[in-house]
Amino acid sequence: MKYLAIRDDDLCFFTKPAELEALYGPIFSRVPVSFACVSKTVPEHKKIIFFSRTAAPGYYPLGDNQPLVDYVRSLIHKRQCDVMVHGYTHEYRQIKGVWQAECIWKPADQLTEEVAAGRDYLTSLFGVCPRVFVPPSNSIGKAGVEATAAAGLDLSALLSLRPNRSLTKQFAANYKQCWTYRLTHGRPYPFTLDFGTHRELVAYALYTSGAFDKVMACLRACAKEDAPFVVTTHYWQLAEDEGLHSALLRVIDAALDLGYLPATVAEAIGGRRYPPNIPNIHNSPDRVHANSAH
Repeated sequence: MKYLAIRDDDLCFFTKPAELEALYGPIFSRVPVSFACVSKTVPEHKKIIFFSRTAAPGYYPLGDNQPLVDYVRSLIHKRQCDVMVHGYTHEYRQIKGVWQAECIWKPADQLTEEVAAGRDYLTSLFGVCPRVFVPPSNSIGKAGVEATAAAGLDLSALLSLRPNRSLTKQFAANYKQCWTYRLTHGRPYPFTLDFGTHRELVAYALYTSGAFDKVMACLRACAKEDAPFVVTTHYWQLAEDEGLHSALLRVIDAALDLGYLPATVAEAIGGRRYPPNIPNIHNSPDRVHANSAH
């Protein structure tokens, strides 16, 4: 099914409702926005927080920004947005001189605990249980993938050339299919990959206005194959770059003209849309994995 989804990363304590409304107000009624949420943010300004890579003591819980919580809840009620788990703190650590993202440097037991905690925390804030995990900086290793699956979440990420999943027959089949396609077509495998424990779907990054042509080429190719299309960006980058915001609007216009149906990232991965007017549109945190329900 040709589902179009918008993935916005880094919604956190520092996000202001007015910022989101200014950028996405013209979009919400056309395509829902799936916000990747950071549960507890290191105390630095939102525009540099994820690039300063300074592990500071203390955190700012997302729930302490009540106006933002109320705003997002109102959008969910109108089915104009969804929420996803975006790590837990989005912290970086320097390991042997190399800065590593949260889902790389944290040990397996910590990731397992925190991915589930992030899922439950967002459920308590917004009244819906997230279905998707978005790794900070789009970087994840085997432990992070297993923590994602253990929490009953699907994954919005690119299957790496370097094998970083459990070595199962399903992984081997998916890996071969994914990278054979990429070598043949010169672009990522565009369909959902089912690993049994969870599902994965690639997202196309629109982080700069210069990426517009590449994203559009992938969109046109995906449309020909009736493949879902998830475009990902950051609200604070859209605010800083008027050309980037214009590029996103043009991608949305083109996708809808190509017959794409508006959807959340969870719906794009699952290949189905949820019925309207259901306050808690997702299953409970202790649900059986989504694969058993579809």
